[in-house]
Amino acid sequence: MHPLITHLMKHLSKLFLLFLGLNSTTGLFAQKDTLRVVYYNLLKFPGSTADRADSFKVIFDYLKPDILCVTELLNESGADLILNTSLGTNYARTPYIDGFDTETQVYYNTNKLGMVRYDSISTAGSTSVGASRYIGYTRLYCKEPSLGNHRDTQYVDVIGMHLTASNSSSDSISRYVQTKMLKNWMSARPHIKFVLAGGDLNVYTDQEVGYQTLLDSGSTKLKDPINRPGRWNNNAAFADVHTQSTRVRAFNGGATGGMDDRFDFILTSDSILQGSRLKYIPNTYKAVANNGQLFNDSLTHPPLTTLVPWPILSALYNAADHLPVYMEMEFTYKQVISLTDADAEAVHLTVSPNPTQGLLQVVDHRATSQPLQYKLTDLAGKELLKGNLQGNTTLDLTHLPSGLYLLYALQDEAQTCQRILLQH
Repeated sequence: MHPLITHLMKHLSKLFLLFLGLNSTTGLFAQKDTLRVVYYNLLKFPGSTADRADSFKVIFDYLKPDILCVTELLNESGADLILNTSLGTNYARTPYIDGFDTETQVYYNTNKLGMVRYDSISTAGSTSVGASRYIGYTRLYCKEPSLGNHRDTQYVDVIGMHLTASNSSSDSISRYVQTKMLKNWMSARPHIKFVLAGGDLNVYTDQEVGYQTLLDSGSTKLKDPINRPGRWNNNAAFADVHTQSTRVRAFNGGATGGMDDRFDFILTSDSILQGSRLKYIPNTYKAVANNGQLFNDSLTHPPLTTLVPWPILSALYNAADHLPVYMEMEFTYKQVISLTDADAEAVHLTVSPNPTQGLLQVVDHRATSQPLQYKLTDLAGKELLKGNLQGNTTLDLTHLPSGLYLLYALQDEAQTCQRILLQH
């Protein structure tokens, strides 16, 4: 075959692969996965009934959460029980922060996610006693199969709340103060974009000023994925979204009264509802095991729900007086394609010194005279520098603050990335 025809056929094959499986703007394969999210009030765990960890294991084995945010943890031993007994291998948790009253905690599937940072947001002064529970914050990142090649991944910001309970005007004001503190904290951190915010909000109607603060104030607006506004308390029209109480009689310290309140929520930022790379999967949000026929009744009262098997229903009833809320997100991975044929040059750089005090030497080892495009970003993806690399290039980073940065180099559809640690 004529060499020119062979050359054309190679490039036509590349174009055909791009047409079949690649994002045309990035040159990357679209490989998808699902992230399952669960928020759950554990009813003052472990308390005097640490054996409830076995019931939680039955529940979590069934739900298989990738992100689990819990409230009403009493102590660090309870946090460890959930990790080691109820979840087991392939999970990790954020550090336990012991504050006033009960705490929130995030667990995550280490096969899919890693933790970047965690924090606690004080709401001190928001209640009549001058103190309140911490609001928990965790930033996770998605572990993509080719993350070692491109280092361009998706972050998920997880916020866990347990707001002031009860239905008096002072309690409602307390919830407003707490949510306002949270939204102010978020507004001061513009990198927080793909947000899951929820927990036991203890709100009775969508018109509560605290709930409206979550939705409509600050730089990041939050939304209810199922869009079910209304007066939830003791209203049969919302029986299918009620999360408390699973019981009509008291035991293990739980609330009674049957299913008549929507206290537990997962709210999301619009970037998740309308996202392309990370997005909510419609119709996956649910109050687990609630069939809409439990108004003012217990979870195990006939007619029994067929949404979950009986062992799960029994475990939910015995474990806590709240139902967990659940949703799924679709995540599209990026995967760098291979362009290794006879006339393709591999992107091969070395950088030194790393860590650097400001002047970074970048050596392009390709045997070609064609310049290589580069960009330097922070961990939030903000572009700080860009230009061309060829041969030996010095990048001046002295004007940037100390921290971790990402240096991307691009050649056609191929991409590489290296972490740069700047230490003044």
